[in-house]
Amino acid sequence: MRRLFYFISALVLAVGFASCDDSVNYAWPDDDEGFLNQELVVINEDGTEVHTRNKVAVGAVQALPIGSVFVGGAVADPKIGSSHRCHFYSEAFTEGPNWDDVPEIISIEGFRHKGTEYTAPGQYIDVIVIRMSSLGYGDYLRIPMNQGKYEGGCEIVSDVKINSYKFSSYQSDHYTLNDDARIDIRILMNDGTEIAILFAGKTPHDGYY
Repeated sequence: MRRLFYFISALVLAVGFASCDDSVNYAWPDDDEGFLNQELVVINEDGTEVHTRNKVAVGAVQALPIGSVFVGGAVADPKIGSSHRCHFYSEAFTEGPNWDDVPEIISIEGFRHKGTEYTAPGQYIDVIVIRMSSLGYGDYLRIPMNQGKYEGGCEIVSDVKINSYKFSSYQSDHYTLNDDARIDIRILMNDGTEIAILFAGKTPHDGYY
């Protein structure tokens, strides 16, 4: 059984289908060379191929697919606020995997403080962790954030820009996810390389409460 992280769930979301299919047709900005919008191929659990633009791009030389993204969070104390989490996987899962069985390639965590007005993209993000040694920056890259702002703390990261951090809305039946999630995070490394975390599609609940 999955562990109980908080007393009350902050999000009551139905588990839907993670999106990386070819119905997602979103052009990422700042793509003068066409690299960010280049399609990659993701292999689903059933062996089928899906073409996707969802990826982690390193400069204009390397890109690795993001197959699925799941979100969650909870309220520990309604007087304080609610937590937030977002997990990225290379695999195209149709429901959130067990955290003990499948490691995420990227995790984002944050906190929405009660009484604070959140208006900027990803304003409540407090940490970004990338576990992708293939990027060339070690096995574990932890980037501390202060409510969506990078103020230092990672010696190889120069700046972080959150262009978009929007999750799926729901259709009128309240159970079907729309295909309108948009995540666009750019990380500037000290060596001048930009890492782009890009996802467009659906972001189901991760199944943890």
